[in-house]
Amino acid sequence: MIKKIVFIIITFSLLFLSRIYAIEDIDYINNENEENVLYNSNSIKEYDTLVNDNYTEGTSINYQTHVQNIGWQDGKYDGEIAGTLGLSLRIESIMINLNSNIYSGSIEYQSNIEGYGWQNWVKDGQISGTTGESKRLEALRIRLTGELSEHYDVYYRTHVQNFGWLGWAKNGESAGSQDYGYRMEAYQVVLVEKGEEGPTSENNAFEYKKLSYISCVQNIGWQGYVFDGEISGTEKQGLRIEGVQINVSNEKYEGSIEYQTHIQDIGWQDWVRDGNTSGKANKRVEALKIRLTGELSEHYDVYYRTHVQNIGWLGWAKNGEEAGSQGYGYRMEAYQVMLVEKGEEGPVSNIEPLKIFRINYQTHVQNIGWQDGKYDGEIAGTLGLSLRIESIMINLNSNIYSGSIEYQSNIEGYGWQNWVKDGQISGTTGESKRLEALRIRLTGELSEHYDVYYRTHVQNFGWLGWAKNGESAGSQDYGYRMEAYQVVLVEKGEEGPTSENNAFEYKKLSYISCVQNIGWQGYVFDGEISGTEKQGLRIEGVQINVSNEKYEGSIEYQTHIQDIGWQDWVRDGNTSGKANKRVEALKIRLTGELSEHYDVYYRTHVQNIGWLGWAKNGEEAGSQGYGYRMEAYQVMLVEKGEEGPVSNIEAFKMGWFSDGINTYYTYPDGTKATGIKKIDDKRYVFDNDGRLKYSDVKVYIDISSHQGNIDFDAIYNSGQIDGIILRIGYWTAEDAYFKYYISEIKRLNIPYTVYLYSYAHNSSEAMEEAKNMLSLYTKYELASAMSVYYDLEGYNTTVDNSDDITKDGYQGIAETFIGYLGNNGISSKVYSYYWFANNRFNEKTRSYLDWIAQYSDDNTYQYSWRGWQFTDKANVPGISTPVDMSIFLY
Repeated sequence: MIKKIVFIIITFSLLFLSRIYAIEDIDYINNENEENVLYNSNSIKEYDTLVNDNYTEGTSINYQTHVQNIGWQDGKYDGEIAGTLGLSLRIESIMINLNSNIYSGSIEYQSNIEGYGWQNWVKDGQISGTTGESKRLEALRIRLTGELSEHYDVYYRTHVQNFGWLGWAKNGESAGSQDYGYRMEAYQVVLVEKGEEGPTSENNAFEYKKLSYISCVQNIGWQGYVFDGEISGTEKQGLRIEGVQINVSNEKYEGSIEYQTHIQDIGWQDWVRDGNTSGKANKRVEALKIRLTGELSEHYDVYYRTHVQNIGWLGWAKNGEEAGSQGYGYRMEAYQVMLVEKGEEGPVSNIEPLKIFRINYQTHVQNIGWQDGKYDGEIAGTLGLSLRIESIMINLNSNIYSGSIEYQSNIEGYGWQNWVKDGQISGTTGESKRLEALRIRLTGELSEHYDVYYRTHVQNFGWLGWAKNGESAGSQDYGYRMEAYQVVLVEKGEEGPTSENNAFEYKKLSYISCVQNIGWQGYVFDGEISGTEKQGLRIEGVQINVSNEKYEGSIEYQTHIQDIGWQDWVRDGNTSGKANKRVEALKIRLTGELSEHYDVYYRTHVQNIGWLGWAKNGEEAGSQGYGYRMEAYQVMLVEKGEEGPVSNIEAFKMGWFSDGINTYYTYPDGTKATGIKKIDDKRYVFDNDGRLKYSDVKVYIDISSHQGNIDFDAIYNSGQIDGIILRIGYWTAEDAYFKYYISEIKRLNIPYTVYLYSYAHNSSEAMEEAKNMLSLYTKYELASAMSVYYDLEGYNTTVDNSDDITKDGYQGIAETFIGYLGNNGISSKVYSYYWFANNRFNEKTRSYLDWIAQYSDDNTYQYSWRGWQFTDKANVPGISTPVDMSIFLY
């Protein structure tokens, strides 16, 4: 126990003395204008804070340093600066001790030494570094072991030539520099209890060349390593690179650097990584790819560029992109590589990183003859000179894949010529014939590995869009010359050039008419007029063709012929019509893929009418039933989603005609309309012989609790009716279903009115019924579409025989009901059936009657009426039983 007390007293005495002697070094620690200095006061109090905040009783660090021209310095303690500042002297070796009588364990450290690299770990006062060899120490690592590592973190930082103070490292991390050849001039070490905050700074603790790479150069062999953006290889010496090795160093992240080279006569080699050789002796490297893997790829981008024979420096590529040349047989002579942190801006250039030479093409131009060859996307032909291309030759150089490049031309007066290949002439020379369009395609292995893209510059159009792999590029049917073109090869899976313009402009539609006294006219195209105007000549036949480069399908059409009707559909240039018979109407439609991508629009010019509106996709256009001739028409294709032509005139005039006495309506199949028919959004009534009886009518049904449950949505969706009349009640009672019925009708916004079934035997009882009607009308907040109705059919509860009520009696009943409601702002009329109205009503009562029931083919009621209930057996969706149906005149 006494020995332990003596030891503690001695230890504290030494610590006290060390603080006193350290006071004179505070200014040295603080160094004016030095950034990131841990302590910034000359006071004993703050220096005490330095020691006490990072020191636990019984544990401390001391370290000793061997400095160039000085030798071993005195020991330093707990954050004091060891080495020198401002003297440009290297540290050559170090010793570090940790005093602890509390925890087991050691302090271990290692140095990165000039010419040697990282030495082995040493510990507890052993020397790390060299003495007598004049070797600089460039970096260090320090760590704790055993119980010490569980209770403390060790922090340290270095002062390095050309960098100054670097940031703080801890627990075995690297501090200092590597690959720069810079000396470490000073350092500090501090212990911090676990859980306490250690010293921090914004600077990196360790500066090193993250990338190192080396080249094997023709006639030289392997050169020395270069770093981080430096040039490897040679410039202006005409020497090829034959192999590369690339390394990446990173203290923080797992991962590798991978790279592959494109080799003369071989192509792309497999990927290698982390210092392995990519290349082949005595073969030129032509191109290069580099990429990162693992965590490295998440935190860095790798940029690189190449210096290529006959080209010089190309642009920067990154992250596995191709850099160099391919197909030219050019050597790669030098390259640069650099890592850039994600989010930081890497090097940029206006030059592409890769030159690929695979295609060359030569062009024969009007007044010029054969031009020099062009390559890989260069413009062949002329711009702004209005000169036609007359012929072309195209070659593809590939020593990797088998196959050919084939091409054909569309020539003025000849059309599409046969395919030629591999430098043969396509077109004409000496004939002054313009080339209007071209197609290019690959064969064999080439077609499996590449797409060929091309576009043309055409008279009056300018540059058209890009075509590829045998598609047509240029124009057809316009008579326009092709003036220039470009061709590019693109590897499969890579994105080729794009544009919004069509690659091929052609007349998609051509059509022709056989006209009275003229015969077949010439073809017209895409919306042009075929036929005649204001000459009184009928079209007797039509032929329509469609051309499309992309989609399968046909154009079909049929005509409505005088005295014959609609003919069968024909297609693709076949004739629809009949000699000496007028065409009266027309239908056109598309089939197959064409119908999925286009709409076909058309309109007709008709005798006595002129131009009618546009129809589309098989709709009727023209007239029918009038005996009018079709004199001209137009047709156009419109891509799906695009807006076609519109007009405010209907496309088809059909059916209405007169024999001088009666009016009829005829359908396309020649049958006449009978019964109630909806035509052009209006309803008409025809008799059984097709004679028009009533125009512009509304169809109503009337319902009561006798119909039970009703599906009003089905009624509404059927489109069969225009409104509903529902029984509000009878005598002084309410219809049991009225509340349900009126709520549904209002929900669907169906036009409606109501009627009350009368039991009245006299005016007094009629007044009771009128009051009941008003009460219910008000209760349900009704707003009838027309007058409400008083149903007088001769039934009453006072006597069994309705004949006891006189004609004047019915007049009084009607006038009482109608008068009372009228005084309360509600218009009302009388409903009855045919026999009763004729035999039980006087003239005055008949003047109140507005709605008459007569179940027959015609209404023979002699007096005025507005509504005719013509059946009690109508079938209406949503109602399970037959129902009364009426028409109302408007």
